[in-house]
Amino acid sequence: MSKYYLLEQEHFYPDYDYYQRSVALLIPTAYAFADPEASGFILHRITFWKTDGTVTHGKLQIEDFGAESMNIKRLLEAKAGNLKSFDRGMSYLPKTPEALVTN
Repeated sequence: MSKYYLLEQEHFYPDYDYYQRSVALLIPTAYAFADPEASGFILHRITFWKTDGTVTHGKLQIEDFGAESMNIKRLLEAKAGNLKSFDRGMSYLPKTPEALVTN
């Protein structure tokens, strides 16, 4: 795991004595796209769901994790001063081939 990071996220709901966990991989975009100029990371979340019932507390559907991931991106991009990144959603916009050519 020298090229990326494994994270475990845990939420505890004390009123219900309930834990909800998910695993995430944080992958540098320079590594993922084989582009040393690519800044940032890819957040790949792995979640586990019961197949024989529904969840009654915490994130109730997979879309809740997507919304949380989008909010993480919004906050991090804003801190980095890249306010237009949020307009692209979860997409990464690589440099154009012309921009990679040096004189």
